Amino acid sequence: MYEAAASGDPNYFAHFHLSSNPDVWVEVAVDTVNFCYPMAADPILLLAERNVPPLDELSLESWQPNVYACVQHRDQDLRAIAKFVDALFCHILGAGTDYPVDVSIERFANS
Repeated sequence: MYEAAASGDPNYFAHFHLSSNPDVWVEVAVDTVNFCYPMAADPILLLAERNVPPLDELSLESWQPNVYACVQHRDQDLRAIAKFVDALFCHILGAGTDYPVDVSIERFANS
């Protein structure tokens, strides 16, 4: 399973959540990032306002205010994606700069 996810298999995603609070989470798939979103403001605007480094061709796929946001991108740079996820935890989800996370690799239910 880990090998398939690491090779970019679109049937898998990484699920990260704060060790201290599983309700604060980010999910990373091949070309999407889905995350809890406890705000009502437009996610794309808020990401820019809070200096979250953008990913290539970042666009909003879907969102429900105060519940979640899901963005699509075309970035292939794993470091850029990692920085984006870190900035989500730090600047959007209020985790601060030093936060432990738990991570699991999961398979999409429909695959």
